[in-house]
Amino acid sequence: MDISKSLFYRVLWMEHEEVDRLKWIQSQQSGYDIGLEHARFLWARNHQKKWMREVMESGAKLNSTDNQGLTP
Repeated sequence: MDISKSLFYRVLWMEHEEVDRLKWIQSQQSGYDIGLEHARFLWARNHQKKWMREVMESGAKLNSTDNQGLTP
C-alpha cells in the first residue's frame, strides 16, 4: 500500500505545510526561529479548527488521485 495516497496522510501532510508556513512567518516577524513546537502550538490554538473545517468541506480535492503538492 502506498501511504502517500492515504487520505489521512494527505491531511497530515497539508497540516504540516500549514504549520511550517506559520513558523516561517512568525519567525520572520520575531527576528528569530520560534521553533516547530511553538509554531504547532500557535497554529493549533489559532487556526486548526477553521482549517480542518475548510479541508473537510473541500473533500473532493482530497479524494483526487492527483498528489500534486502533497508529497514530501
